[in-house]
Amino acid sequence: MSKKKKEASKAERLNEFTNKLWLANLGVYGRSVDDAQKRYEELSDDAKSLFDKLAKEGESVQSDLEKKVSDISDKVEARIEELKENLNDLTGLTGKIESLKDRLDSASKKAKAPKKAAAKKAPAKKTAAKKTPAKKAAEPKTEAKAEAKKAPAKKVAAPKKAPAAKKAPAKKAPAKKTAEPKATDAAS
Repeated sequence: MSKKKKEASKAERLNEFTNKLWLANLGVYGRSVDDAQKRYEELSDDAKSLFDKLAKEGESVQSDLEKKVSDISDKVEARIEELKENLNDLTGLTGKIESLKDRLDSASKKAKAPKKAAAKKAPAKKTAAKKTPAKKAAEPKTEAKAEAKKAPAKKVAAPKKAPAAKKAPAKKAPAKKTAEPKATDAAS
């Protein structure tokens, strides 16, 4: 029995060793789980505090951004209003410019009209002066007004009189005789 006892005691010791090994493994596992859980809680707490800290910083940044955006928005709105006013001013100026352009065109047409009328009248005046002064008085008053506006400083010419009847060309005087010695005087 001694051999059997020795073998039984070896088996018991091996059994005990494997049991202790098993328990040691369970202990390592339990400790690692505890360590992992402890680290997870620490990290979780750190993460939570870090998250809270970042959220507070985010709130601060957001309020700063909102303030800056509000300031920029106010400046942009003020600039837009200023541009609208300038545009309204330019629109008013455009109207004034158009009005001035129309007035200039009108004045230009008025200035050209008397020139054309004067150019057309010039030959008519010559023929009217030759024919009769009565036709001159029959000219429309509007043309006279236009000429008066055109050149207010002009002197009014006296109406031309009808030309006198043409004189006949003067007769030529007889040719002078050259002095010749008189035959009668020389004989005496």
